[in-house]
Amino acid sequence: MKPVSLLPAIQRVIVAAMLLSMPASCGVTLNRPPDADRGAPARIFVTGDLVRLGSVRQGESARTTLVVKNVGASTLRIVKIETSCACIAVAPATLVVHPSGAANLDFRIDTNGRTGEISETVILRSNDPLEPVKSVVFTVKIVENK
Repeated sequence: MKPVSLLPAIQRVIVAAMLLSMPASCGVTLNRPPDADRGAPARIFVTGDLVRLGSVRQGESARTTLVVKNVGASTLRIVKIETSCACIAVAPATLVVHPSGAANLDFRIDTNGRTGEISETVILRSNDPLEPVKSVVFTVKIVENK
């Protein structure tokens, strides 16, 4: 009688146990029904935490668009946008981004009466449970008119 090796069967059991114990964030996808992620949270992703706007002449507006993505499975709601300076205008004031979607936030920084390198912060408050407050810093060099 030929000896039987249990090693392949044991290896399959160990691999299966490891896959089942991995969190979903590891990128391993098991055959799950499409509704399995219902109730998963919204997740905010912004194209950059630091936005350099370069040089602008005093009195001109520095403008940029920030792309806000929802990399989660529920609708992302930007419920409040705060700025460190009244010189920053943002549109729209609130935002709804569906799962896997993206939306633009348009920013304008008024440079009247200011010179030199400035940094201003914009705070996005959302329903993302892991990162409910997202800060983005804008820098711009304001050049005096001569």
